[in-house]
Amino acid sequence: MALHETYKTLFTVKQQQLFLYHVGHFYTGAIDGVKGSGTTAGIKAFQKAVGLTADGIWGNDTNSEAAYYTALIQKTVGSTVDGIPGTDTVNKIGTYQSKHSLKSDKIAGVDTLGKMGVKIEPASWTKIKHFQKSEFRCPCGKCNGYPVQPNARLARKLDAIRDYYDKPIQITSGVRCSYQNKKVGGVSNSVHLKGGAADFYISGKTTTESGRHAVERLAVAFGAAYSYSGTSGMGNAVHMNI
Repeated sequence: MALHETYKTLFTVKQQQLFLYHVGHFYTGAIDGVKGSGTTAGIKAFQKAVGLTADGIWGNDTNSEAAYYTALIQKTVGSTVDGIPGTDTVNKIGTYQSKHSLKSDKIAGVDTLGKMGVKIEPASWTKIKHFQKSEFRCPCGKCNGYPVQPNARLARKLDAIRDYYDKPIQITSGVRCSYQNKKVGGVSNSVHLKGGAADFYISGKTTTESGRHAVERLAVAFGAAYSYSGTSGMGNAVHMNI
C-alpha cells in the first residue's frame, strides 16, 4: 500500500460569508469576498456558538467546525457532501424548506436547523451518540490511559461519519502517551498526543484502497484537517485529525 493523503483547505472569504449567511445566519452583509467588520462580527458570533475563542480569525478550528455543519446540512438536503458551502447547497436549503413548509429564504436558521435536527453548539461528550471515551484510551499499560482527554470535536465528526455510512466504526488508535506513540512509530508531533486524532476501521468501507480514499474525503468534508491511509502498520485503517 502507498501513502494517500487528503487535506482540508481554509474557506475563502466568500465561502466564509456564504456559510455565515446561510447557516445560522451569523452574517447579514453582502457575499462579496471582502472581509469587513460585518464578516468579522459574524465569525465571532459563530465561534462563540461552537465554543471556540471568539477572536474573529478564521483559523483551522473555525474552518473545521464550519465544514462539519456544512456537511451535515448537505447530507440532509441532498447536496454533494464536501463540507464546502456553495450555490447548490444554498439552493437545496431552499428546496428543503419548501418541502417542509418552512419559509423558503435559503437560510438554515433556527426553524430550519430544528427541522433538520441540527443544533449549532459546542461539542460535548454528553452529546456523542456512537462512541465512548474508553474506545480512545491509550493501550500502552504504562500510563493511566488518558494522558490527555480525547477531543469531543473529533468524536462528533466520527459520529457524523458513522451516521453517513450507517456502519459501526472501530477505533484502532486514539489517545497516545509518548511511550505508545514511539512504540507504534508515530511522528514526534503526532496529534494523537493531543487527543485530536484517531485511526479507525469501517468494515466494507476501508477494506479497499478506493474505499479508504473515499473515507478520507468524507472525513475532510466533515471537518478533519487532514486524513490519510496506507502507512506501514495501519492496515485497512484510516487516520484523521482535527
